Amino acid sequence: MQCYMLRSPRQDESLCARGGDLVQRITPSARPGVVVVVEDDDAITALIKELLDAEGHRCLSASTADEPQQLVDTELPDLLIVDVILSGVAAGWKLLDQLGRNQHTSAIPIIVCTADTSSLSSHQAVFRERGIRLLAKPFDIDDLLRLVGCVMESRATRAPAGLPVSA
Repeated sequence: MQCYMLRSPRQDESLCARGGDLVQRITPSARPGVVVVVEDDDAITALIKELLDAEGHRCLSASTADEPQQLVDTELPDLLIVDVILSGVAAGWKLLDQLGRNQHTSAIPIIVCTADTSSLSSHQAVFRERGIRLLAKPFDIDDLLRLVGCVMESRATRAPAGLPVSA
């Protein structure tokens, strides 16, 4: 897991709260991958992209639920970070449903990152069943990096289809 030292006028301010600057990478990250961020808030997209780019990931973004399907089809990402509410509409749910029904995309790991805490609570069983990780907004950057790191580490330890993973 990658750690950062942050430059901040006050020690208790977080990068997320300030939109601050990354100063120094301390430890190496898990194997980098392709991440698609589906988020309609440009500031959040920029923050996630900056953090993940610094980790060595290639980060692509979409601001509507219609855009990511093409990115997923052409890039086959290692991870999707999806807000279920886009431009005030629950369009992210449609995307999650489409991805789950498609045999080529159903295995792509997903982190749902949303401020819609009622949806997070009411859909926990579905998220758990599909292996979808949850991150409530506002989020701590360490939590985001930890989740992404877990996904990338598990991806790195998975064997190709049909081959066992050696211990």
